[in-house]
Amino acid sequence: MTGRLYLDAVQEGRGERHLVFIHGFGASRFTWRLWREPLRQSYRLHLLDLKGFGTSARPRDGAYAPRDLADEVVRYILGEGLEEFAVVGHSMGGGIALFVSLALQDLERSTPQALVLVGAAAYPQAIPALISLARWPLLGAVGLSLIPSRTLVRLGLRSAYGPRHELSHEAVEGYAAGFRQRRGKWAMRQVAAQIVPDDLEQVMGRYPSIDVPTLLLWGDQDRVVPPWVGERLHGELPESELAVVPNCGHVVPEEAPTASLRLLNRFLGIHFPSGTG
Repeated sequence: MTGRLYLDAVQEGRGERHLVFIHGFGASRFTWRLWREPLRQSYRLHLLDLKGFGTSARPRDGAYAPRDLADEVVRYILGEGLEEFAVVGHSMGGGIALFVSLALQDLERSTPQALVLVGAAAYPQAIPALISLARWPLLGAVGLSLIPSRTLVRLGLRSAYGPRHELSHEAVEGYAAGFRQRRGKWAMRQVAAQIVPDDLEQVMGRYPSIDVPTLLLWGDQDRVVPPWVGERLHGELPESELAVVPNCGHVVPEEAPTASLRLLNRFLGIHFPSGTG
């Protein structure tokens, strides 16, 4: 866990308790835009753009597997000296949050005092179509290069949102910004090619050792990471609670911001209170 840190982070808010946010595949800190203002009133927010996404760097070092991305998050946490912190992860970012927790265990350093896993990837499952396309060495490179960034984002969001959620211009522009960065689509292909960890079975065997309060937040119409994943995690994480948001797809913070924030605030109030007024 040495060398340059490639992820980019924005810090905002107040308080001595910290929330570290990890977005999903093809996304950025833009995912959390509807949660930011309410949470920053009580917590110090660390809004990460993972290596290869958003405003982060895209080095040609081949290190884009979930463990590589998690190692960067761990180095960020240690570098910032965070002790009173919780980790919030969405989709692939939820899986990375699990890796982060286990890595900090192994280092015998301060582990998260709470976890919030939103539609988190955690077990072997069907790979979404966009990621499958990006995984093909030649077809993925040619196909993605021909698809305009906004079209790529529309395809991804339509497959992720529940059927009742409308695609907005704001969302398309917000996510497309990351793909207009130099090597944006190239980096996405690197992550896609390595997205299934070689040691996933071993990692899964360690989930019961993550004994911190954990909120599992799922949309009941999630087609990307189906609700059975949340149910299985609930059975394996010893201090977890599962909250399912009705009429909601995969991108819970965007599709149901009010309902999901209410669930999040209740959980944090019990397990990770801010201590501010």
